[in-house]
Formats: sequence, structure tokens, C-alpha cells
Amino acid sequence: MNPDSRTCPLCSASPAETFLGRAFDAPEQDTTVSICACPACDFAWQWPLERTAQESAAVFHSEYQAARKESYFDKERRGEVAALQLDFLDELGPPERTLLDIGCGDGTLATAAAQRRWAAVGLDPAMPEDAAPVATNLARPPRLIRGTLEQLGAGEQFMCVTLWDVVEHLPDPEPTLAQAWERVAPGGWLVLETGNYQSTERMLSGQHWWAWQLDHRWYFAPSTLARLLEPLRFRQSCLARRVLRPWSTGNAYNQPPSALQTALSIAKRPWRAQPIAAEHATRRQAAARWPEWSGLSIFTLALQK
Repeated sequence: MNPDSRTCPLCSASPAETFLGRAFDAPEQDTTVSICACPACDFAWQWPLERTAQESAAVFHSEYQAARKESYFDKERRGEVAALQLDFLDELGPPERTLLDIGCGDGTLATAAAQRRWAAVGLDPAMPEDAAPVATNLARPPRLIRGTLEQLGAGEQFMCVTLWDVVEHLPDPEPTLAQAWERVAPGGWLVLETGNYQSTERMLSGQHWWAWQLDHRWYFAPSTLARLLEPLRFRQSCLARRVLRPWSTGNAYNQPPSALQTALSIAKRPWRAQPIAAEHATRRQAAARWPEWSGLSIFTLALQK
């Protein structure tokens, strides 16, 4: 996928629409990123890129070291997220509990998996030097590797290969996803998670959506990610019906407010009639356009080999 400001790198339609989004992860609040959006397939991408892949890896390496509280890098919060992610993997029912977590950060999920008796490997080029399992009494500690897929043994395969919050960062997703697919054992699952461009939350947030970030290059939805993955020839796919975050109540189907509910809301706060009507109309529009996943601010898609 080669991004530019004119042609969609996913469906090749043109022209693209362009706008500025506030960079959620920037130190300065007025920093923006340039976003291109394809009206033909509802896919979006950042162009020009604000950071190179090397710069992004350096930033993430530093953030994992800092582990700031109440941030994405807060180890306690990521442990809570890992528990839900592992619950989802259990629901897939892999016959063997072998896991490769690509883009594992400091190995939080791989360690949590080992605590549940998975044979887990974590892989990340931005992994901090001191990454190590928190639990020291594990019968089979996770194998944590600071590097890329090339560092794995030739032919090594797993029943679950995961990329949590990774695909949006990849300079060119297709080769990495093809390599990840090669690591999935027959009957196993490739699992990807990313922010949902086709969500009610994104439409309501506009230029202030949390996923507009300096390090995010691609903005997928279940339909566009499935389109990218078509060459893998998977047996079946499974979309998580909820957001795998303990603080989120998002479900795949987002019931929009009815016309009666809009009228009642306006009657209670008539001074806010215009913004209420606009918000409710946006919610109805999102639910009509993407009825199967508009309620998911973050989606998880699994493909079986």
C-alpha cells in the first residue's frame, strides 16, 4: 500500500478527500495530522506521514519505559485489557494454546497468557530492554524478543497470532500480514485489533477523534480490513461483538435514538435543540450505514486458517 494525497491505496478510487485532525498523541494540543479519506470505500490514511517507522519505534520504546499512569502505556491498565483479549482467544477455541503476539510492547499480554498456561512468544522492535515477566513462578515463562518476525525460527507456527493495535502503525501492512499468516498453524487464528473508522464515535468526534495520532498511518474498519486480508484465503472470520476494553460499553450494534427520543431530549433542554438534533441525526446515520459494527470504537477481527 503506497499512500499519497490523490488515490485510495486500498481500492484505487480517486480523488480522495483531505482534512486535518488533532493529533491525540502529540505533546502540543494544536498539533494536527493530515488525513486523506476515500468516499468510495470508507477508508482513510495519513499523508504526508508525520513520523518515520524508526521515529515511531523510538517513541514507543521510550513510552513503554516510562509506563505513565492512566495512559495507554500504564501496565496495570494493559493487564486489564489483556484479560479481555485472552478471553476472546479462549472463545475462538484453539485446539492448542500456543500464541505469538506481534507488537507485544513490554510483553504484558504474553505474560498474562503464560499465566493461563499458554506457550506464548512476544515480539516487538520497541520492546524495552528490561522487559521481563512480572510473575516469576511460571512453569513456562513467555519468550520475549526485541525484534521482528525474522528473529523467529524458520517454520515456527502458532494456533493464535495476534496484532493488537499494530496494523495502523505498519508502513506497509500487506507484507507483514502475509508473514504473520505464514506463522498461523492450520486451523489456527490470526487476530487483529484497531480503531474503527466506520464508527459512531468517529463521526461524532470529527477532527477530535482519539485515533488521529502521529503514529497512526491507516484507519481501518471491519469491511476495509477484510478487503485487505482477502488474499489470505481464510476459512472463516469472527468479529468480536464488543470493545475489548474494561471501561468501554461499546457493542457492535449501536441502537440510535428514535425521533421521539430526539423530541423528548430537546423538550428537556430546548436551549440545546440544534446540537441535540445534530448528534442524534449522526447516530442514526452511522447505524444505518454500518449496522453491524457502528457501535465499536475499537474492533477485533479474527481469521481462521
